[in-house]
Order: sequence, then structure tokens, then C-alpha cells
Amino acid sequence: MAKKYLITFIVSTLGFLLLAMLGTALVDPYGLYGLIKITGFNQQKEGVRGKIRFVKSLELPLRKPNTLLMGSSRVHDGINPNISELKQFENIYNYAVDMNRIYETRLLVQHAVENSKIKHLILGLDFFMFNSLQRKNGDFDEALIGHPVLISNYLVPTFLSRNAVIDSYKTLRQSVQQPNRNEFLGNGFRPQAFYGLKNYPGVHYYTNYIFLSPQQSDTLYYSKMQTDDQAYNELIMLLELCKSKGIDVHLFINPAHASLDGEGIRAVGKWTMFENWKRRLTSISASYAVDLWDFSGYNSITTERVSTPMNYYWDSSHYTELVGGYMMSRMFEPHNYKGPRDFGFQLTSKNIEGHLKSIRDDRERYAQANRSYIDSLNYDYKAIIDGAPLDQIRVKDMY
Repeated sequence: MAKKYLITFIVSTLGFLLLAMLGTALVDPYGLYGLIKITGFNQQKEGVRGKIRFVKSLELPLRKPNTLLMGSSRVHDGINPNISELKQFENIYNYAVDMNRIYETRLLVQHAVENSKIKHLILGLDFFMFNSLQRKNGDFDEALIGHPVLISNYLVPTFLSRNAVIDSYKTLRQSVQQPNRNEFLGNGFRPQAFYGLKNYPGVHYYTNYIFLSPQQSDTLYYSKMQTDDQAYNELIMLLELCKSKGIDVHLFINPAHASLDGEGIRAVGKWTMFENWKRRLTSISASYAVDLWDFSGYNSITTERVSTPMNYYWDSSHYTELVGGYMMSRMFEPHNYKGPRDFGFQLTSKNIEGHLKSIRDDRERYAQANRSYIDSLNYDYKAIIDGAPLDQIRVKDMY
């Protein structure tokens, strides 16, 4: 009798596990397998939210890309691998992750090399990526990367774990509630990060608060910002790795809105540090014969008036897909470039000082022409830097 009960228990357990595996495989909450994709059922991959590093560490070996787009959420949300401006590259994957740091980037490249034949790397750089006070984010698990991914790395985490079941439920629920939402694509791009945004000035204020306030704690941005040789050495080690593997590298500086990577950096007293960062990037890229483009500063894109809606920005940190296309065209298809002529400048050791002076001059002209706006920003920034709480009225009904 006991044997019969044992057999029944084992069979029931195996049956339950098989059903759970089948259910999670069909729902596919992490967007890894693509067995079926039905609008209103599983198109909105909610399992990716908050687990971007985990998902992409498993997704890359399945996609086996030859070209990587990398960087922070600015690249994740702003550059579509499928655009025509990148047609010279093959099998492109957007490998960018939110709040990325240069230390993490180096290890992610190592992971890609271990799991695919990488030929090209297009890397977007941000000032905060080099913050020596925080080398990596809390959800960055080094055990996930840097080694060949095996079948066993997929089995339990994506099929049989409690998280997989919960994330499947969230995917089903959100897909039913928002059938027009398809936020996390299989090529790594996130086109609907700001789905349903209604209040652009509100979300600009909110993002500036996150970057400048000393009170926030999820990750460090400009309120607590330092650079050191170790941070720059991470970039050097990344370039050494690419050189040893024959990987073609292209670097660019992301264009956050001038209210943030301009006035915000000035407000926290980091403008000289920001310029020195660009000097170091230029020196390092030149020593490895790697091209480096700067899309930041005070130009026709970055000084877009903050209103609802906007063409070039979602918030003060994240540019739209239109801007991502402009950048890739400027870098790789200049003969077809249709964006503003003052957007994008290739940096060299010979022109960096003149370029930095031009940005300072552009800023002075912009400030003189927009004095009331600059004054209002400074008023906000002083309160934020002094520790004022988030103004809940300004961020109400952003979505």
C-alpha cells in the first residue's frame, strides 16, 4: 500500500512539474523561447521587469548575436537594432541594461564572448557609469555571467521556479489588461518603456530629482559622484579584451537632455569632472584607435523645449527611437544623415579642447536666450540638492 501511495505521489508530482513547465514555456514570461506569441495572452513580458540582467544573461546565448549594442537604459530604450541605419551590421542584439556601470559592462562583454562570436561592439557611455562610489548595481549577479551558459541554467530558473510561475501570472494579467503593450522585444530593445506617459514635464522633474537628490538610494547618480583610475581601467580592460578577440569597437557619449547632463551636472558642481571624463575617454579611445562620438552638450536635440509631448525625449535622461536613429546614422551612414547638423561630434586628441570650449559657449548662448527657464531649473535643483522631498503634485498623473 505504501509503495502504491509513493508511486502515486511521484507520478502526481512529475505531472504537476510537467504542467508547470508547459505553462511557463507557453507564457514565456522572460521572452526567451518564443513558442507562441498571442496578443492579449503573453505579448507583454512582465517577467523581464526588474530582472533585466538575469534575462539578458540567458537571452544572449540563445540569440547568438554578432553585433552588440551596449550601455545603460538610454541605449536599452532608445536604439532599435533593426533600424536601417545599422544595416551594415549583422545579427544585432541590444545588450544594454538599466543603470549600467563600466565594471558591469566589461563583465557583460566577457559573457558575450563566452557565449557567441562577437564581431562588433557599439557602446554608449554615460558619466554615471564611471562612478567610483558604486562599481555595480545590487541586482548584478556575477555568478550569472562570464562562463558558457548550460541547459541547466535555464531549466529551473525559467520553468520551475516560484519566480517563473509568478512572472507568468503577471505576464498573462498585463497582456490581457494592456493588449497594445509590447515592451520587451526579443532583440533586446525596449520601445515602450514610457508606455502611457501623459505628463512630460512631470517625468522630467522626477528624473532630475532621482539624479540630483542625496536622498535616493537605489543607485548613485550625480549627487554622490566620483571618478578614479580604476573606473577608467575597466574601460581599458574592456578594450583590451575586444582587441584580443578581434572585435571592432565604436564608442559614443549618450545625449541626455541639457537640463540634466548640462544644468543638472553644473548644479551639483561636477561640470569640471564631466569635462575631465570626456578628456579621459578621448585619450583612451585614441590609444586604441577606437572612434568616439559625443552627442551630449547644448545642441538642437538636447535643448528641446520640455512640453507634452516631445519628439526627442521621454524624460530628461532617455531619448526617443528617433534620436537613436540619428546617432547611428551620424556614426555609420553620414551620407544619409537627416538630423540636425549640430548633433554629434567625433572626438580626437587634437579637437577635444576646442570641442569642450564650444559646448561652454553653446551653454552661455542657451542660458542667455532661456534665462527664465534656467532660473526655474536652478530653483528646483537647489531645493533638491538641499534634501527637499519629491514634489508629489508635480509627478501626479504622469501615466
